[in-house]
Amino acid sequence: MKPDWTTTYPGRDELLKYIISVADRYDIHRRTRLHSELIDARWDARKNLWICRFSDTQSGETFIREGAALVSAVGTLDKPMIPKISGAETFKGKVFHSARWQHKTEFANKNVVVLGNGASATQFIAPLTEMVGPKGSVTQIVRSAHWWIKRGNAPYSSSWKALMKYFPGAARLYRFYLAYGLDIVFLSFYMTPNGQRLRDQISAQTKQYISSTAPEEYKQILLPNYEPGCKRRVNTNNYLETLHKPNMHLDKSDVTSIDAQAVYTADGKTYPADILIFATGFETQEWLFPLRIVGADTSTDLAAHWRTLGGAEAYKGTV
Repeated sequence: MKPDWTTTYPGRDELLKYIISVADRYDIHRRTRLHSELIDARWDARKNLWICRFSDTQSGETFIREGAALVSAVGTLDKPMIPKISGAETFKGKVFHSARWQHKTEFANKNVVVLGNGASATQFIAPLTEMVGPKGSVTQIVRSAHWWIKRGNAPYSSSWKALMKYFPGAARLYRFYLAYGLDIVFLSFYMTPNGQRLRDQISAQTKQYISSTAPEEYKQILLPNYEPGCKRRVNTNNYLETLHKPNMHLDKSDVTSIDAQAVYTADGKTYPADILIFATGFETQEWLFPLRIVGADTSTDLAAHWRTLGGAEAYKGTV
């Protein structure tokens, strides 16, 4: 366990540094080929091996690797979901998904339209309002609300870090405390009296947070109309506070169309845009997409088989 984290929720740079340090410590680099995407895999019954075809994402070249075992650890939060919106292809400004952030984009004095308000958008909205500056604007168009959680993220003191590092069992005890605080929330998913009490507590906390923090004009937009647990809750340090900024606007509506310079909504509004950011989540229902895996029955690939079953299944395994 790492004893010297700077905060409870460290930022991207600190997390990346930690990941690289773990890779260095266990010599993972030597056993890892990066910038490679699996295109397809088929089982060769004659060789008793998986024949895997990869693409080098930098050069575009393909190459083959063979192995006795094939482990899928691709997850579902990696393929951005871009909604099909009439006229989107005609937009002349910069456009990208938040999961494919274009770091060289110049935001100063730009009108930025953000579609979506999940975990990613909640994190980047505040710094985005700083990047566009007072002469720019950020407009966020959303369709639903979330059960927001005010997230404390005070820096750890040097004495705390020393305690975690030198006091036997302190880090493990703190880890247990954090795990308990996170796992106890799962009890709210049960349709029991205790589960209902937890859901009522979550509901009261979020409503109080919105009431005390959000601008009056947005309070109804931010209030969920479903029970806690139907969707994952969203942590935030400063999202609701950011809605008070004069260069920030929130609208709850559907986007009906996009043209070269603007976004149009179902409530009849037009939002001029220089930059369009999709914070619209991922293709979570397309398992293994676009990967094709073929087993002993070469007529059917795994994704197609799962579609006939109505979802992913695994024998003596996990999905």
